[in-house]
Amino acid sequence: MAGSLDDGSDGRSPVLGRFQFRLDGQVLICTVQGPFNAEFIDHLQGQSAGLLDELIRLGKWAVIVVFQSSALTSLSALTLLTRNVRSRAQSGRSPAACALVMSPDVEGAALMTALYLRCYVENGVPAQAFETLESARAWIDARLTE
Repeated sequence: MAGSLDDGSDGRSPVLGRFQFRLDGQVLICTVQGPFNAEFIDHLQGQSAGLLDELIRLGKWAVIVVFQSSALTSLSALTLLTRNVRSRAQSGRSPAACALVMSPDVEGAALMTALYLRCYVENGVPAQAFETLESARAWIDARLTE
């Protein structure tokens, strides 16, 4: 499943960012291209709902977020992401772990990594950042077998 920019023609702010989802066993891999705004986080949440329901039915699951181009986002988007992670945690629907993949050439990687990790860790979801998908997947697989 993929999604991209919305022109905002419905009167709302345009959605800034692109995404693509794929399921790999018990892992949701979400590839995203920033920069992002709060409308993107909202849109992503809505688009991922069916996949998350499917993963939750499988039992223990995890997510890998692969950043491309830019990881920059607004404070309001980070706040909304934190709220979404907290809501899933409070309802017992959070992932077993979250891995972020940001190579050094992703714009804002050095600045944004800790901010994204905090959204998950402060809500009880183990999270770690990696430079490659392979290393992120190895860490996620280890969390799923714990």
